[in-house]
Amino acid sequence: NRKNFEENLIGVHVARLYRQSTFSWAGIIYNSVLYDVKNRFLQSFFASKTYYNIKYSGELAMQDINNWAILQKLNISVSDNSLFTLQYRSRKDSLFNEYKSDYSSFNNGYENGVYCAFQHNINEKWLFRIVFDHFESNSVRSTEPYKPKGRKVLSQILRQSEQREFTIQYQYKNIENAEQINKLRLFYQKKLSNQIRWNTKLNLIKEWGDINSSLESNFYWRSLNENNKVNFSFCLFNTKTESIYWQPPYFYGNFNSKFLFGKGNVTSLSLQKKIVQSLKTGIQINQIIYHDRELIGSGNDMIIGNSKLDISAYLKWKN
Repeated sequence: NRKNFEENLIGVHVARLYRQSTFSWAGIIYNSVLYDVKNRFLQSFFASKTYYNIKYSGELAMQDINNWAILQKLNISVSDNSLFTLQYRSRKDSLFNEYKSDYSSFNNGYENGVYCAFQHNINEKWLFRIVFDHFESNSVRSTEPYKPKGRKVLSQILRQSEQREFTIQYQYKNIENAEQINKLRLFYQKKLSNQIRWNTKLNLIKEWGDINSSLESNFYWRSLNENNKVNFSFCLFNTKTESIYWQPPYFYGNFNSKFLFGKGNVTSLSLQKKIVQSLKTGIQINQIIYHDRELIGSGNDMIIGNSKLDISAYLKWKN
């Protein structure tokens, strides 16, 4: 949506690179119709140092001097197959991540936190990862807890080969004096040939004693010369307290990912064809059917009935 707004900016980046270390400064002066303040100034100070198997990096980002963000990282290669990382972040709640910066890998939700992770390659196919994140917010909310804080734990087991991929993920999130969320995700992908790929995803989310679920299957086909592509997706969902994020195979020109809430199913079919080297076209059909309501709608788009059908087409020419 930001592409619709006019912005004027000028920036300078100065860096000094050594074999084992890096120091840099970057500054951007910009005007944006999103803000009443003119000539906003964003600057970043960055440094990194490598010593054998240990690497430290840190960044301080400042916006108009008053708002700031700090991120520090420490990566340690325990062996050729293991990696340990420790990260500390702190950000003033009034600083918004407007431009890509090292700290922007964290969202705007929880400003303070300590993040540590360990990853180990058991062998060529199996990988294990575990993550701990303790977080606290600076911004005050209107409901309790007024400044949320808590912890997250994520564990993952991955098995990957040239033909198959299998992933198990479990996440536990606890916000003090608030909800506890447990998430389980199973993913399996099979490469049937050089042209055909299929995967399925199962998501289970437990919150406030209710279980929210979704089961999605995706099918991908492309011709040998890659001029023709067919993508198909089907998803069953049943949610009560937490939305499920659904993302079908990519289709150019139409942002069709959705947050699904309620009970129903959604189907997506897209056909794409390259006519010549510089010209391609495509069509996509999306249908969503709710099993728990008789009226659906979004904003001013109100539909009488429990189903909605969208058809999109595009023609792209590139010289």
